[in-house]
Amino acid sequence: MREIDSYFGILGDEKTVVIEMAAASGLPLLKNNERNPLYTTTYGTGELIKQALDLGYRKFILGIGGSATNDAGVGMAMALGYKFLDKNGFDIGLGGEKLLSLYSIDPSCKDKRLDECEFSVACDVENTLYGKKGATYVYAMQKGARKEDLSVLESAIINFSKIVYKEFGIDVSSIKGGGAAGGLGAGALIFLNGKLKKELKC
Repeated sequence: MREIDSYFGILGDEKTVVIEMAAASGLPLLKNNERNPLYTTTYGTGELIKQALDLGYRKFILGIGGSATNDAGVGMAMALGYKFLDKNGFDIGLGGEKLLSLYSIDPSCKDKRLDECEFSVACDVENTLYGKKGATYVYAMQKGARKEDLSVLESAIINFSKIVYKEFGIDVSSIKGGGAAGGLGAGALIFLNGKLKKELKC
């Protein structure tokens, strides 16, 4: 949650925003000793989206490479008004391990402008949300996780998937690309109604 300067681009049509999540939640923004997907968050990515909404933009291209995170886009969604609660009704907090205590998702305070938006999510991998080829076991150690952290992060993201199914009836467990950027691929689909795309025509 350290404040940084970031940016997004506007295409020549002056209607489409291009956001690279790594500009706010990326691995290169951290020193080696700061890298830890138990704690890193996509919250800053959500702040970029909110800023673009404030400026009147409703069409987005979201690039999801180079992440430092393993929070399934929950931080991003929090910045946009979604509430993620434990069994006692308290906010779970930020970071990949916090998904372990997730019990319910409250979308009632989400930014209503999201319903007016179109999100194309640029994703060049096919990793699923969890499993041997999922977000945690393929990428988390590159982001600073220790071997002993992997089971925690995997259990957390599995719990997230179960709660999403309970709340929204969406099974994101086997979606190709859902595990991209620490699960942001799945998060963008759920919270932004995004479309995962390998190729984009601008």
